[in-house]
Amino acid sequence: MAESEQHMNYVRQIVSYIETFPNCCSDLIEADLPSYVGRTTKIFSGHYPDVYYNDNSMIILGEAKTDNDIENKHTTSQIKAYIEEELLFNGEKHIVFCCSFYSLATLMNLVIHLKNKTETKDIKFHFIDSLNRVFHL
Repeated sequence: MAESEQHMNYVRQIVSYIETFPNCCSDLIEADLPSYVGRTTKIFSGHYPDVYYNDNSMIILGEAKTDNDIENKHTTSQIKAYIEEELLFNGEKHIVFCCSFYSLATLMNLVIHLKNKTETKDIKFHFIDSLNRVFHL
C-alpha cells in the first residue's frame, strides 16, 4: 500500500496520465491505491511497481517518488528492474514516473544515467511533476 498521502497523489497522477494513452483499457490498470483491489503485478525481479498496465500490445510501469525516496539503492534497483522487465516485452514500452517539481531534475538525471548504461530498446520514459507537467526521454 502507498506510504503517504503525497505518494498516493503521485500514483493517482500516473493513473490519470495512463488513462489518456490511445486505446488504453482503464480496467486493466492496477495501482497501489486503496480504491484498487490487491497489489500490482509483481515483475520478474520481484519488485511491485506502483502502477502496472499490460494489454498485450503495450506495457506501462509507473513509479511514484517522494522527495526523500530518490537518491538511494532501492530506487536505482527498481529502475533497473523496470527496464529489464520491459525489455522482455515485444510491444510498446513505457515507464512513467511522478515526483515533486523540486525532485524532477534529480530523478530525470538518475534515469538518464541508468538509461545510458543499458540498452533500452524503444522504452519511452515519461515524467510527471507535482504541477502535472509531463516530460519525456
